[in-house]
Amino acid sequence: MTETISRLDCIKEGKPLTQNMPKLISGAEIVFKALEDQNVEFIFGYPGGAVLPIYDELKNHKSIKHILARHEQ
Repeated sequence: MTETISRLDCIKEGKPLTQNMPKLISGAEIVFKALEDQNVEFIFGYPGGAVLPIYDELKNHKSIKHILARHEQ
């Protein structure tokens, strides 16, 4: 069992604050973790704006294919 040390204890003992902190992950990484957990093979989307971090993360997940949504105007 690993011992957890509070931030205050780390400061008092002169230890780095990141010693016992979990790895931070982005929202986009969480999205792809959830998609992989559900065995999703394809996603459909229209890139731009707020979803750009998701498209940046897409390159790290070769098992999920993206299909670009289009519309006629």
